[in-house]
Amino acid sequence: MPKTVLTIALFMGGIALLSPTPARSQALGGSGQRLEGTWILTGTAGPITLKSITTYLPDGAAFGANSNTFQALQGGAPQTQTFNNPAQGQWVRTGDREFSGFVINLVFDAKGQVSAVSRVRFKILLNDVADSATGTAAIETLDFNGSVVFATKATLDLKRLSADLL
Repeated sequence: MPKTVLTIALFMGGIALLSPTPARSQALGGSGQRLEGTWILTGTAGPITLKSITTYLPDGAAFGANSNTFQALQGGAPQTQTFNNPAQGQWVRTGDREFSGFVINLVFDAKGQVSAVSRVRFKILLNDVADSATGTAAIETLDFNGSVVFATKATLDLKRLSADLL
């Protein structure tokens, strides 16, 4: 057998061995132990409902965007309210179907100037079939010195995005 054919065969065999399969994924993580994917999130902070789409990557990275600018949480005149850009963060598995993490984003004032940083720290628990989750979040706005200038709590309801939801 020529050397290049053997090299290609060994390479392909290694790829097949290392590629995740449903059986291997179950053995590694177990049922309900996977957060990665895209989720539709509804958060409730008092009378305010926040909508978001969030994606959790296998390496622990997270990113998402919300449907609202937290204006209703802040009150005040429209010219004093702020707007947030898409969030980025990290997540980790902390227990059986339990995950924690955070996302941050820049906060812009009504004139479009960066005025602060928003941080959302969350804890969620997946259901038994890993297609929905519930949890809590602490939402904070920090000035550029790291001091909290606004804070609230929210409850979370997540639904895994799947082809049948489209």
